[in-house]
Amino acid sequence: MRQVMAFVAGFCVVIAGGMFASRIGVDSGGGFQPITDWTGYTQLVENTALTNMNGPMLLDVESIPETLKFEIWPEADESTQAAEGSEKIVVDTTKTTDSATDKPKEDPIDTVPPVISITSPEDGATVDGDKVITYSGKVEPGATVIASGYEADVDADGNWSIKLVLSPGTNTTLIKAIDEAGNITKKTITVYYDTVASWEIEQFYSENTENWTKFKIWGTPGEKFTATSQYGSGTGTIGEEGYLKYLWVNFSGNAPGEGFPVTVKDSHGNSETFSFTLKEPTDLEWSIRQMYAENSENWTKFFITGEAGETVVAESAYGRTEETIGSDGHLDYWHIYFPEETPRDTPVAITVSCQGETKGTFYFTWVSDEK
Repeated sequence: MRQVMAFVAGFCVVIAGGMFASRIGVDSGGGFQPITDWTGYTQLVENTALTNMNGPMLLDVESIPETLKFEIWPEADESTQAAEGSEKIVVDTTKTTDSATDKPKEDPIDTVPPVISITSPEDGATVDGDKVITYSGKVEPGATVIASGYEADVDADGNWSIKLVLSPGTNTTLIKAIDEAGNITKKTITVYYDTVASWEIEQFYSENTENWTKFKIWGTPGEKFTATSQYGSGTGTIGEEGYLKYLWVNFSGNAPGEGFPVTVKDSHGNSETFSFTLKEPTDLEWSIRQMYAENSENWTKFFITGEAGETVVAESAYGRTEETIGSDGHLDYWHIYFPEETPRDTPVAITVSCQGETKGTFYFTWVSDEK
């Protein structure tokens, strides 16, 4: 049986019976050989309560080199043999090896993907208001979290969070957890960002003898709009004064009498759909639209569609005016002016008739400058 003797050079230990110097090595029958390469060895003293130590101590260990044994020699006589009945120290200096190759075993490779949860927002949730929201959850401590290509903040307990900017409509985000061994877990979460339109729009000529329509839009300066249809499209931008005058849409290829949708959309995805029909002049239906029911100036105006050549009359307590519908079946920008004696901040009724038939009553308020 091979023997391992313990002798730690330059290190003295006091053990009940006196002072001993020790070193650790292997005796395979050819003499003591100190261990110089400790790769793969661990040491654990399980029992150091030694008594009656009268000589060197020899540990009987059955499996060598898996488990080593050693002797502690008295400092005065390193050649002394083990005394019969001497106390023993149990020291585990196990070197783990691969039985096939007799090489030290490496730690097992971590191949388990990290666990990650997403606690906020809920998958499938609809978000409105602020377009910047916080994604958060829990992950294996020490792991890295990547959301939409950006690294999230992760604390020592694995709580992670990150702020992301949403786009209007559907937002699907890929979230990855990467542990220290390089294992990856992927999850996706989808939220819908519902923007609120902050603009107003009015269409002119949903029916026209000419192949176009137009829109006036009030909104945020710089906001871009696109009008689309199967027969034509148009674009425009809100000016510094806060409105777009006008968003024109020209069509081609559509047949007279054929109605079709025209959708106006802002840059955030908000939209409103209208219709347009190309008509023959004799097929136009009567319509009237007032602009500026309130004005700090003394006028309002109307847009009228009807039969070409017909006379339209507007009357109020402060005057009367008339105009003729054009050959295209339209009367555009028909201004109705009020005299100086018209009272301020008081609605005034205006009756509009065509060929003696009343078409509607409208109201105009001349607003004071201080309002």
